[in-house]
Amino acid sequence: MVFADYPGHVIAGATLLLFAALLVWAYRSDVVRQVRAWRWLLFGLQYGALAALIVILWNPSRTETAETTAKNTVMVVFDTSRSMSIADESVENRLDNAIAAFKQCFAPANPDGPEYAYYGFDWRCYRSDGPDGLRRWGDQTNLHPVLALLRKYDVAGTAPTDGEKTDQGRVVGALVFTDGQAAEKNVQAYSPMQGQNLAVAFVGVGSAELRTDLAVRTIRAPAKTVIGTAYCVETLVAAKGESAGPIRVELLDDELIVDYTDLAPGALDAKEPLEFWAPADTLGSHCVTVRIRGAENEINWANNVRRTMVEVVDEDKLRVLFYSDTASFDIGKIRQALERDTKIRLDFGFDAIMNPRPMARDDAMSGHVPLPEDKAGFCQYDVIVLGSCPFDNLSIAQLEGLYGFVAERGGGLVLVPGRASRDAAWAKNRLVRALLPVESSPASAMGGARQPQLTLAGLDSGIVGERDLEEHELEVSLCYDGVRKKPAATTLLMAGDTPLVCVHRVGRGRVALLNARNLFRLYREDLGGGFLQKLFSGLIAHVGRTGQLEAGVELFAKRDADEPRKVRFDAYVYDNRFDLVADANVLLDIGGNVVRMDEAGKGQYTVQIDNVVEEAVVARAEAEVDGYFLGQKTLAATLPLPRSEMDDVELDRVFLRSLAERISAQYFDAEALDEDAAGMFAAAVRSVTKGAATPVWPNWPLLLALCALLSALWFIRRSLGLM
Repeated sequence: MVFADYPGHVIAGATLLLFAALLVWAYRSDVVRQVRAWRWLLFGLQYGALAALIVILWNPSRTETAETTAKNTVMVVFDTSRSMSIADESVENRLDNAIAAFKQCFAPANPDGPEYAYYGFDWRCYRSDGPDGLRRWGDQTNLHPVLALLRKYDVAGTAPTDGEKTDQGRVVGALVFTDGQAAEKNVQAYSPMQGQNLAVAFVGVGSAELRTDLAVRTIRAPAKTVIGTAYCVETLVAAKGESAGPIRVELLDDELIVDYTDLAPGALDAKEPLEFWAPADTLGSHCVTVRIRGAENEINWANNVRRTMVEVVDEDKLRVLFYSDTASFDIGKIRQALERDTKIRLDFGFDAIMNPRPMARDDAMSGHVPLPEDKAGFCQYDVIVLGSCPFDNLSIAQLEGLYGFVAERGGGLVLVPGRASRDAAWAKNRLVRALLPVESSPASAMGGARQPQLTLAGLDSGIVGERDLEEHELEVSLCYDGVRKKPAATTLLMAGDTPLVCVHRVGRGRVALLNARNLFRLYREDLGGGFLQKLFSGLIAHVGRTGQLEAGVELFAKRDADEPRKVRFDAYVYDNRFDLVADANVLLDIGGNVVRMDEAGKGQYTVQIDNVVEEAVVARAEAEVDGYFLGQKTLAATLPLPRSEMDDVELDRVFLRSLAERISAQYFDAEALDEDAAGMFAAAVRSVTKGAATPVWPNWPLLLALCALLSALWFIRRSLGLM
């Protein structure tokens, strides 16, 4: 017997002594002394009642044990992602086949077997009442929450109660049915089990054989193009298995077929892209689709289509200033090349011909304009092309204006070498040196004739193509052999080991340096300006990305890393002095859906758009403050979606076996489940001994005995005349 609520020897002894001392003091009165020997009987009865009450409060108890039996618990986790909807060889999908294999091998209805706790998982893991309650066809397979669940019970060893009481016993094992098409296939990213209390088995579901599966791997199209032109759409297509007939790849523009090609079975090569051409004949956003079909025995149709968006816009001319104070063959041919470009509006500044002051009064008649005097004058243009220019003789306002035009407004600047004393490489001003994308010494020697070559960055930029280099006999003379690009600059064209065209970003704008002389040799009148015209048109388009209307707004888009269907848009808003603007009203239009962007900081506005499944995103942001229109920006960006759940759907045995080895588990194929697999959880029933403390004294008899003791004390005191 034990006292369940015993306070300890010190407190117990002190309590008993305290009550004894109080009673002794109470029984010293003259009235009590008159009863002589009865006084000690009364003292004993009174103290006995108090002591009995104290002992009752200590709860005298004894421990009783009872032996019961409880079933162990096995967790069964089913992959319910989209790849489990594939029907490999029958009308039943993989999930139904997995459920059937589980019931046949493990017999969950067997009363002598363990209890089963059912779970499902896609990108998250969830509890289910049974196989019929699973939520089917999630977008992604994520095994991390599954292993977190296993590790939890591997260490704890308790039943999966989910916060509710249960009669189930300890968790002894887990079965995971999946096809192995997980988003994370690096087995080193999964932590091994710690407690080693669970018997875990991965069961592979599906066919590992190469079945017929046609797929559109990628689609690439310009996010923005000019109306009245044709644009190229590149796509990579691939096939697994053998197709029973010819394969057709189609290009659709707003669900209308505009181009197609037929391929023989076995002719698909995912390394060589197919090219289609689509007409840009209607303004607005167009949904461009590549679709592949032709195999009737295909098991996976989900990856046969890819879509992107193309924005067809009206031709928007860039305003360009070409300035030089020295006449040369190069300057003349560059001017002719720029005048041939229908996408620009050219102003020509040529101080070698006439005095700038009278020219400024009659520039409309002469066709010549002076070099602007301040930033406001420079900011009227989108791109400035500078040939020979007296940089060290320019005023502070002109130098700061030119730098502000690039860095703050986001304008484009193209530097063409001039005479040594009037070349940007010779300038000593720190702002001019900051604008240069290269580091060079004025004493660098003049290079001889060399053949230009495109770099990978040059191919990506699109200023010229490889075909342009092949079609034209090109030889350029380098101005400086000793130039070196700055670390943040990019070389687009090389001539031997020397940069020919170098570009870098300064603030919001871009600066390009053309390190060449004798450019007039690249001009061909009979070929519409030849290579020189294509080169300068490409450079103007490359650096002149910020037009007048878009100078007040910058817009960026980024997919969420964890949820790729969510895209975050960030806008930066500027006033006419190109300072960030607070408390502006910024609206974002994406696919006809207009939303307001929230201010995240001074001049920064943001919003998140859900369910963006296109690879190319076309959006327009407009900003105004206090009724004054600040500008708008149209963003056409390619944001490729990550690997899809349905890109590959065959059973990945290699991954599942490696993962099983990593966490000390076993692997079985679903169709090969046998007695060995079922025997993993044979110890289905176990004995459980439970102990509980029960009171020694029954409640009611104890109460009656105490009442009798107190009643006897009352009657004796009354008979002695003490009451």
